[in-house]
Amino acid sequence: MFKTIFSMKMAVLLMFIFGIMIGIATFIENDYGTQTARALIYNAHWFEFFLFYFIAILTYNIIRFKSYKNRLPVFLFHFSFLIIALGAVLTRFVGYEGIMHIREGKESSHMVSDVKVLQVSLDDGKNQSSYDKQLYLSSMTKNYLSNTFTIGEKKVSMELLDYKPNAEKAVIDDPEGRKILEFKLAGGAARGKIVPMTEGGEYDAGGFTITYNSDIKSDKPQFKVSDENGTLTVETTYDLRYLNMDDQSKGEIKAGINPLEQRHLYQFGDYSLVLKSIHEKAKVDYASSGLKPESGKPELIKLKFSVGDQSKTIDVMSKKGMVGEPQLVSIDGVKINVSFGAKIIPVPFALKLVKFDLERYPGSMTPSSYASDVILIDKEKGIERPYRIYMNHVLDHRSYRFFQSSYDPDEKGTVLSVNHDPGTLPTYIGYLLLMIGMVWSLFIPNGRFQTLLKGARKLQHGAIAIAAVVLLSFAGSPLQAASVTADPKTKEMMVQYDKAHAKKFGHLALQDHQGRMKPMDTLAHEVVSKISGKTSILGLTPNQILLGMTIKPDLYQDVAMIKIGHPKIAVNLGLPKESKFAKFSDFFNKDNNGYKIFEEVTAATRKKPLEKSQYDKELIKADERVNVAYMVYMGSLLSIYPKPKDKNNKWLSPVEAIKSFPGKESQMVQLFTLSYFQSIEEGIKTGSWKKADEALDVIAKYQKF
Repeated sequence: MFKTIFSMKMAVLLMFIFGIMIGIATFIENDYGTQTARALIYNAHWFEFFLFYFIAILTYNIIRFKSYKNRLPVFLFHFSFLIIALGAVLTRFVGYEGIMHIREGKESSHMVSDVKVLQVSLDDGKNQSSYDKQLYLSSMTKNYLSNTFTIGEKKVSMELLDYKPNAEKAVIDDPEGRKILEFKLAGGAARGKIVPMTEGGEYDAGGFTITYNSDIKSDKPQFKVSDENGTLTVETTYDLRYLNMDDQSKGEIKAGINPLEQRHLYQFGDYSLVLKSIHEKAKVDYASSGLKPESGKPELIKLKFSVGDQSKTIDVMSKKGMVGEPQLVSIDGVKINVSFGAKIIPVPFALKLVKFDLERYPGSMTPSSYASDVILIDKEKGIERPYRIYMNHVLDHRSYRFFQSSYDPDEKGTVLSVNHDPGTLPTYIGYLLLMIGMVWSLFIPNGRFQTLLKGARKLQHGAIAIAAVVLLSFAGSPLQAASVTADPKTKEMMVQYDKAHAKKFGHLALQDHQGRMKPMDTLAHEVVSKISGKTSILGLTPNQILLGMTIKPDLYQDVAMIKIGHPKIAVNLGLPKESKFAKFSDFFNKDNNGYKIFEEVTAATRKKPLEKSQYDKELIKADERVNVAYMVYMGSLLSIYPKPKDKNNKWLSPVEAIKSFPGKESQMVQLFTLSYFQSIEEGIKTGSWKKADEALDVIAKYQKF
């Protein structure tokens, strides 16, 4: 029995279970958030037990079979897994994560924890006691937390009653509740805000005041609601306009007392509101707007404290990356101070933010990338050096890793993700040993791999025959996939660009934004692949498409060729949710040319990587595709003209070259570009592309000049 429990078969089974559970955790994290995945899997006690059980099995078998004496490759293979597992233990029990927020010109030597901490302090006037605990709460299952503290001669019990990942005040029907009028503000700074009103209540809406059966006086204009025997009226000292939201009829109401109608939008000055609903028996309480915590929305825990036969319930709020605000409650002479939120963790060195850089796509307000120029200040090590942190460029120092994560709305501050993980090095060493052990095992003469290889050679011809049959079976049923389409007239115009000339166009040299030289053909393939997710569309070569987008941008802007990877994006653009491609013009409002997804893209860009939903990720990708298409239409990607006598060998696009080159060179660029464009137009009309080829040769010669 003992040998079975600690056999290598059990180790393989555990690895299989680990793989399944980590896969499940990925789905849980996507639907319910990182905290739920931690609560149910990564930080669950059963997961820790499995990890230690796995280590025990490996240790037992290494000692039992003494593979380190006579089977060194096998020992190395097993020992690597042991090192990786120990690295995981260090990560789990010693490592921690958080964020560091720094404003320009300021420095910081602390971070706030990624995990929320419940902190409780007790004081009975003579004695003090404190308690803190990291909480991993699940929005998928019920949460359990209870504890009993002793302070002096009194027992204080604590119990978790409820958890809401996205807490917002809402009106909830309650048989023992009171009548509540639910208003919605439709104008001014509080647009969209829901205002629940109970009898005797007052709400300051900024420019005016709402009252309900209240004689409260105010210097501001009052929207005075009265309720007599279920009949609602509104009294104002000013005229009102109204819009019936059911039949869209409009009208005016004179100052004084008038009936208050539900679903009538009342307007006065710059303000407007509507009586959204009437709840006869209800209460105002916190409700959750979703199962997954969202950036900017608070989490709430409801705690019950009891001392003797006295009890009180309190709601404690917490926001991501913010230290919890303490709340004080007193029960039977015991003062209880409670907070729930991030914990401040000191860092043994400091980072000073010199400058935060946010780059945008040319001609757009959409962020393309952002970076932080910082100075690392470590007085203990005598270090003070500059560093630039940006996407995929991490600052590593003393087991701390700093990643560019987000930024302040005013672009004057940065948010860095911080990872302190002493388990990283052992894990990497384990991977290296694993690779060495695996390769070594392949070449042992009498090893299992060589034995299997000999048997496999006998089956080689049969396997080839089976593979051929499988391939032939698929040949008769081609795979179906979404494709780019265009109406016949548009497609006819798109195919007018000569393939031979387009191939010649593909040989033209250019410089990309990173300063690398490459042929136009490479850029064409990159652009088509980026925008559509395909190697070619409508039977055209990438060179034909790039040339057409440059010469006739208006034509291509109405071709549905921009890939959209999420049905919500399609709906937001006003397309059927099953749409896989959108037109460039679909992304802009026809009335004011506003970018439809600008606000959502900006919000998604500022989120930390772990906070981004699948929709956020696909939205950012769609935005990148739109901006790449825009840069092609504007010609800003075609850096084909070398700047005269530039020591850095800088090449510019036609528009940039015409603006910045000296007079004679600027005129030459303008002449070359105009001549090329006109010769293409002539080639489309006459079918002769000789002049276009010659104009392209002139540009190529200028590049070598």
